[in-house]
Amino acid sequence: MKDGALHIRSTPGGSEVRLWPESSVDFFINEVDAQIKFSRSSSGTVTGLVLREFGRDKPAKKVR
Repeated sequence: MKDGALHIRSTPGGSEVRLWPESSVDFFINEVDAQIKFSRSSSGTVTGLVLREFGRDKPAKKVR
């Protein structure tokens, strides 16, 4: 969170970009053609995300 909005960095030391919401779990990035969907458990806890970029889905599990 930065200035009340979610931001993401694709690599350590990489540029930070803002995530723009489409729903409570779906977000998009203006700078590139990419979308992020957060995965949740049945209790609603975020468990990971799926990055969709260049027509490919790249899942990632939450680590902390």
